[in-house]
Formats: sequence, C-alpha cells, structure tokens
Amino acid sequence: MAMMIPYNIIKGSNAEKKVFKMLRGLPDEYIVIYSYPLKDHNNKVEGEIDFVIICKKGVLCLEVKGGRVYRKNHVWHVIDRNNNDNIIESPFMQARGNMYSLLEYFKKYAEGNIKDCNIYKVLFAYGVIIPDERFEVKGEDNDINKKLLINTENIKKQDFNIKELIDKMFEQAKEKCEDNNYMKQDLEEHMIQAIKEFFIKDAGYVKSLSADLEEAQQALVRLTEEQKDVLDKMIENDRVIIKGTCGTGKTILLYEQTIRLAKEEKKVIFICYNRSLSQYLNNMLKKENQQVKENVEILTLHKYMENELNKISKYTSKEKRKDKKNYFNKKLPNDFIKIDNESYDVMVIDEAQDILNYTYFNCLNKIVKGGLKNGKWYMCLDENQNVYNNTEFEDLLNSIKSEIRPATAKLTKNCRNTKQISEFNFKFTNIEQSRNEEVHGEKVQELTYKYNNEQKDKVINIIKDLKKAGIKNSEITILSEKSYKESIFRGENFLKDLSTKIEMVGEENNSEQDTKDFIKFATIRKFKGLESKVIILCDVNKTKDNESRSLNYVAISRAKALLYVLCYSIDNEFIDEILGIKVIY
Repeated sequence: MAMMIPYNIIKGSNAEKKVFKMLRGLPDEYIVIYSYPLKDHNNKVEGEIDFVIICKKGVLCLEVKGGRVYRKNHVWHVIDRNNNDNIIESPFMQARGNMYSLLEYFKKYAEGNIKDCNIYKVLFAYGVIIPDERFEVKGEDNDINKKLLINTENIKKQDFNIKELIDKMFEQAKEKCEDNNYMKQDLEEHMIQAIKEFFIKDAGYVKSLSADLEEAQQALVRLTEEQKDVLDKMIENDRVIIKGTCGTGKTILLYEQTIRLAKEEKKVIFICYNRSLSQYLNNMLKKENQQVKENVEILTLHKYMENELNKISKYTSKEKRKDKKNYFNKKLPNDFIKIDNESYDVMVIDEAQDILNYTYFNCLNKIVKGGLKNGKWYMCLDENQNVYNNTEFEDLLNSIKSEIRPATAKLTKNCRNTKQISEFNFKFTNIEQSRNEEVHGEKVQELTYKYNNEQKDKVINIIKDLKKAGIKNSEITILSEKSYKESIFRGENFLKDLSTKIEMVGEENNSEQDTKDFIKFATIRKFKGLESKVIILCDVNKTKDNESRSLNYVAISRAKALLYVLCYSIDNEFIDEILGIKVIY
C-alpha cells in the first residue's frame, strides 16, 4: 500500500476520492500527496496539483477531472450534474503546466539542499485521470496520447493494474526526454526521502498526534493558514507565547518546531506537565531519524529535575513517598536549583498554565542557554485548562510579557472536535472556546444514572454497541475525575465478557505491556494534551464550580468524533432543568 498524505481525505470531490482509493493500491515504495498547493505557477496566480506521486522513477503530476468529459474540435467540455455543458481547460495542458511550474519551483530548493541531486537527471512527468464517465473524443479529434490517460475504459477492465498505468506515464515522459537527449536516472532512496520531506513541509503537513504508532509516518494533517502563520512566527522569533483553547493544535505546532530545530543540530528540550503526554510524544519521537532523536529530550519538568539530580548521586526522597505535594512543589525544585545542570539550545513548554509558578520559574531559567530573558524558547498555554489551580500563573505570565517581551500568537480554529462536540462543550461548561463550524459529526449522547452500578452497566452497553459498529478498542477512552481504584470500575476487569482489557493511562506499570487493543481508562488530569476518537466521560456530578467546569471542559474536548457523557442525577433534573439538554435515560 502506498504512503498516502494525508492518510484519508474528507473534503475532496467524488472523483478525487475514487482516485485516492485507486492510488492507495500502489506498492509501498510509492508516495502519494493529495492536493499539493502550487505557489509559483508559470501562468496563474496560484495553482493546485490534484496528486503528486513520488517514487524511484521520479515525480508525477496527476490532474483529475470528474463528471462526463469529452473533447470536440480540440475544445474540452464537461457536463455537470445539472446537465449543463461547460467548456474547460484541457486537463492535459493543465497537468503539463503544473508539472513545469513544479519543476521550476523545485529547482530553487533542490540545488544545495539535496545531497548528490542533479535536478536535470530527475524525471518529472504528468498524466490525467477521468474516473467517472467514459471519456469521449468526437469526430476526427483523436490525437490524445492514451499512455497519459486513465479513464473508465481502463478502470473497468478485469486486469486493471494502477501501477502499470502510472508506470506507463513515467515511461512516456522518459522516452520523450531521451528523444531530446535529456537522460534521466532513477532516484536513490535518500533523494526520494528528501523530495518527500520537501513536499510535505511545503504543503503544510505535519504529523498527527492522534495517529496510531504503526501509522505515525503516514498519518499527517495539513496545517491551517492560521497555524502556518504561528509556525512562521516561531521560526522568525526566539521567544514566543502561543495561546489557544482546546483542539487548536498547540501541541502539534510545538512538536513540529521541535523536530525542525533538531534537524538544524539544535539541542531541544520539550517540557510538559503531563506524564502521559510525555510518553505519547516519546513514542512518536522513536519514529524520527537518529539525528533528531539524539537532539531532542521530551519529558515532564519533574522527571528532568530528577534525572539531573541523579547524575550527581542517586536521588531519593522519603518526602516523595509520604508527602508528594511537598516533594514536587518544594523539595525537588529547591534541590535542583542548587546543582549545575545541562542546559539546552532551545526550550519548548507545553501546558504552560500548569508549569508557570514562581518556584518552577527559577528552574526553567536554568534549563535554557541564556535563561528565559535571552534564551530561545516557545510555550503554549490555555488558561481554561488550569485544572491544577495554579494561582500564580496569571501574575507570572504578565511579568514575562512586560519584562521579557516575547512575541505572542493566538490560535482560534478548532481542528480536533466536531461541530456537535465543540458546541456541546460550550453549552455544558459555559467556557468560551474555539468551535468547529466545518466538520459535522454525531450528536453527543448524554445519559443519567442514579446508582453507580447503573452507570457501570450503561458504559458496558455503550462499549458493546461501539464494538458492533466496528470501533476499535484502541479508539475508545473512558475518562473520570476519579482514579480507577476509586471508580465503580475497580477490581476485576468489568469488560471481560466483551473479551476486552483496560489500559490505565499514565500508570507506570503499563509501560512494558502491548496495549494496542486495549480500551483506555484515565483521569481527566492525566489525559490532558491527548485525544481519542471516542470519549466516554463518567462520574459527572458537578458543573458549576470553577474546578468542575475546567475539568469537564478538558474532558469533553478530548473527543474527536464521538462523545458520551454520564451524569449523576437522583431526580433526573440535573440536565433537563439546569442545562436544558435532552437526555437518554
């Protein structure tokens, strides 16, 4: 199966979706990029290539034309769904123009950026796919080069082989070059990877944080224009504070900037508060090349301080066992301040609202070369996710802004939750946030329960229905304010009758288990920064105090596609009258 970038498409035309499915059938060594934006077009302000294919043979530009297409007297027509006959530009001329524009654009990058790459030896080709109706040529107008065309005549054949037809397009281009004494060579592996990285980065694709680990190299998401602007700001400035509500892609941008800096031989430390997020990002880091892995450290602030203290002598503390709050808030940072520690070229801080207090400020100041005032650092934050009640955060943030004067940026577009989930979150928590107006999904399911065992039974039935619908275990996460040991689910595996196991997110004793096919259970705090296709939020019994609102806001915003909310209610008035939301009893 070819590497598809992105892994799936949602907004494309029906014709593009058909072609996407066909091209997925190419062998593993083929790389297919959908909807590549062509910024420097030879004869247009801007253009777009429907598909770019990269393999050892070279680079192929594909133009897709949907609907009923025909050509008469050298004029191209398409008949739309309303039976209107429209004159269009020749798709062959369009594909050819895109190819030459791409070639010229790529030349500027390749020279000096790709080792041992002679751009004049790289084969660029083009072709057309018309997948909807059989393409017609009327009259004597029959000079179409069929080697550059794939249409229903090819697709409906029993021996249809997309690789053979794509390879014929490359062969046709190579023959034409050789006829004109331009000799082309197959691409070496390092050149294929360098060309792929150029196209991915130029098109604004970055790795998706929700990708399954085995698909981490394939599951990419395209940055919004807003996110691209923020990433550019990080590239142009040494110190940047980024604000954004849940789902706006803050962590994606920080991770992408971290990888880019590591490729420039910068030593980068990525700090977050949440151990689960740290573990997740480290699993993604394992998929990067050796240079990146050697230049990046991803860990919690507490873990970093413990690691540095352990370099001096084995660092243990009785206080950690008997009084964790005192250990993490006083003992550990105070001991760390006294030692000489390794400092980094760049410091990246996610979940800054959890980390920025006066005690940790002095620690952060030691970690980056030049300190916070003169060093290179980037941080993301969301005041609404301040679930650890960090009362010093706002004052310290204002001090940093006034005294250090970093560049600031804001993300406003929700790229994670569906419209239904983001609207429900606002109605349920009354916390202003970025909403998604483009991606529509399933209605949020709100359920009430009177007894804990009733809640447990409802969760079992939800999971049973999800499994029948084909949802994978690994796509389901149960969230609660309570720990697993304190919840109604504690004890013997309550999903054993469904042949399903539970993974405790953030628990150290799970680190050696293969948990790919487990349903996850996590406290809301431990799941901060992460996301899941399906969220089942349990044990909701408070909604109005600030802490509960923040926790519910964080929990609801973890859901990408499906959300279930189970609320405790003695008289069934909890949601009906207080929130005015219809519920399922």
